[in-house]
Amino acid sequence: EFLKEDAGWYNNAVLVPLKEEERAKFDNDAAWQKFVEDFDGNDYGYNNLVFSAIDSMDGNYPCLPMDNYQTCLSWEFVEVGCGLLDRISPEMADVLFLQGYNHRLGTSGLNMTEIVKATDSLYPGFSGILPALPEQDQWEYPTHHDGQPIRGPARVCSALVCEMLRAGGIFGNHDVSCTEFTPWDIYSMDVFTSPTYQLKGDYAIDLTKPEPLRLGQK
Repeated sequence: EFLKEDAGWYNNAVLVPLKEEERAKFDNDAAWQKFVEDFDGNDYGYNNLVFSAIDSMDGNYPCLPMDNYQTCLSWEFVEVGCGLLDRISPEMADVLFLQGYNHRLGTSGLNMTEIVKATDSLYPGFSGILPALPEQDQWEYPTHHDGQPIRGPARVCSALVCEMLRAGGIFGNHDVSCTEFTPWDIYSMDVFTSPTYQLKGDYAIDLTKPEPLRLGQK
């Protein structure tokens, strides 16, 4: 029934079960309690969506299909694009990246121009380090819970999966930052059965040899 209801939005689904030894130690009750208490009813975590994939100054920006993915975005391009969006739609810019940048600087309410100036003063000549600074799980953002405004955690799909695995005990005593997890990080962990099982999709998805999916590539 879930696959039928979900078909109109995203037509690809792969079943990725935990290995038997991982399932045996997974605490379903703890994971469910974490979900219900901290995340159920909250908005999708657009506030830090763009930061999990960027963890270096120049090595993680998406490449473009126009020349077989030889041309990749850079911080200079992103800086200009962020500034332009901040001028055109400040509300959208605030949700997508300004709040995250302010967290990284320990500031609040700065616009993109002010953020670049503040970063240059802290890291002269290295403002591109800003989006690569790790997201912290304890950072809170303006969001909604069951439609009511709150300040709370911002989690995208892969970060939420990480939270459930952590709450269920899969990571043991390891210190894990879930907001830094991308889909690639999730399904490349050696805690799932192989091969995986594709339930539906527009094209074949093989997760046994995970590779980053480039922008526009199928």
